[in-house]
Amino acid sequence: MLHFLTDWIMTHRLFAALIGITFAMLVSGQASAQATPVTKEALEFPREAVKAGVEAGEVKVKVTVDAGGNVTDVQIVEARPPRIFDRAVRTSLAKWKFNPGDANRFYETNIEFRR
Repeated sequence: MLHFLTDWIMTHRLFAALIGITFAMLVSGQASAQATPVTKEALEFPREAVKAGVEAGEVKVKVTVDAGGNVTDVQIVEARPPRIFDRAVRTSLAKWKFNPGDANRFYETNIEFRR
């Protein structure tokens, strides 16, 4: 019985310590923050699309953000039509700024183009 009681006390002390650490991280802002755009670079309709006779398109993109809120990678997940808008999206989103937080956060969005 004493062994059970000792284990129970140790388990609950550990649990209480973990709750305290988590609360301290939340209060200090050290907990993982979701990547949220703070500033966005405007997108221009690409000349390549105009030359190709494309009137509209959509690009699904995944952005990797570092701890300082800077974009470290722009990945084209899907594009309709393919490759027409990729360069414009990469160039623009590389200049976006996000809220500070953990490194290697992700932000996904759909970019629509209309002429």
